[in-house]
Amino acid sequence: MPAATTLITPAENRFFLLSERARRRTTLQQISALLRAHVTVKADSDFLKPTVRNLILQDHGQWLTDCSHEWQLLASLPYVVNPSESRQAWHHCELCHKPVRYEYHVQNKQNHRELIVGSECVKKFMNAETRYLMVITTEDNFYAVAQYQTLTTAVPTVPTIMFAQPWLPQLPAERVPPSAQVATDNDPNRHDVPKTSHQATTIAGTKAR
Repeated sequence: MPAATTLITPAENRFFLLSERARRRTTLQQISALLRAHVTVKADSDFLKPTVRNLILQDHGQWLTDCSHEWQLLASLPYVVNPSESRQAWHHCELCHKPVRYEYHVQNKQNHRELIVGSECVKKFMNAETRYLMVITTEDNFYAVAQYQTLTTAVPTVPTIMFAQPWLPQLPAERVPPSAQVATDNDPNRHDVPKTSHQATTIAGTKAR
């Protein structure tokens, strides 16, 4: 008999609950009590009502996106590579609780809570802005996140200019130059950020060695 589909993993559950601002502003709020009562939610869970199952199937992807925008890489220490070969010396990811050698440090933009997450769980925090910062943060440019945050504090429109779609929305469509057309994540010709979050973590992790 095939295993039941997991709709919400324990790591996703914790991610949703910790993203309090996004949770309160989306349909995720409707299942807050369920998340607190059940660490894992499967399609055939006895406690799951059909209407709630349909809500999860419909909005799960959007919840991940909305919650990701509530977090940012920690400017003072965006990532750490543990020099030890021993798993006993590694910190544990604060979402999945597995030992991780490649640590990514993230911070909630609202309450400034900091988390250590591994290279798999950090994908939950991914959006265009985070992917971009992970790519440009290297040993030679370790404070790229801090520099970017200083810039966006001085010029708050920078993220909108760089990552919002479409660019130059005040212009009629026929007046927007081709170079301002922003590719989607599924566009194979996109070169401004990695095609997948895995590539971003690989690049950051490799250059940090």
